[in-house]
Amino acid sequence: MNPTERSIVSAAVADACCAMLLAGDRSLEMPSDGDPSSDLPGTLPGKLIVSIGFGHGDQLRGRLMLIAQPDAYRRFYPPGMMASSLSSRILADWASEMANQMLGRIKSRLGAHGLDFSMGLPLVVAGSELRLPTPGADAVGHSMRIGRHRFDAILEIEQPAGRNLFSEGQPTIGLPDGAVVFFED
Repeated sequence: MNPTERSIVSAAVADACCAMLLAGDRSLEMPSDGDPSSDLPGTLPGKLIVSIGFGHGDQLRGRLMLIAQPDAYRRFYPPGMMASSLSSRILADWASEMANQMLGRIKSRLGAHGLDFSMGLPLVVAGSELRLPTPGADAVGHSMRIGRHRFDAILEIEQPAGRNLFSEGQPTIGLPDGAVVFFED
């Protein structure tokens, strides 16, 4: 990923995170600068990690990892749904949905630059002493704080050497955040 591509991807990740996590009157701090290893500890005690793969044939593949404490995911559970009494299975399902929505928002923003990909299914991992592999050279990450809760979003992209990440063709037009599409028979 060249510096221009990295800048575009970093801005897309940061913008998608802000748009999703700033619902309502929450205050959001983004202390990181796009470097996924800037302050992420090697061991993650008590975290939920959600990973979603994506790709486009043999031209592109990658994953988004959304990392946070279970209470941080619980904070974003829909109001009035008894978030304090969620089972671990329902909380994992909600964390999957948050990561799915986050990657969809990132995809929409990158589509404006001609990048398109298919999204995979989310995978949730929970544990008491999880260890992350070192992010690759083509990874972009942002740490966000909402109150006492921290979210880390890391987007890794792999592409064949010598290929540009963004195509010169038509941009993919995405729907605005929160749009709903209904299909009729």
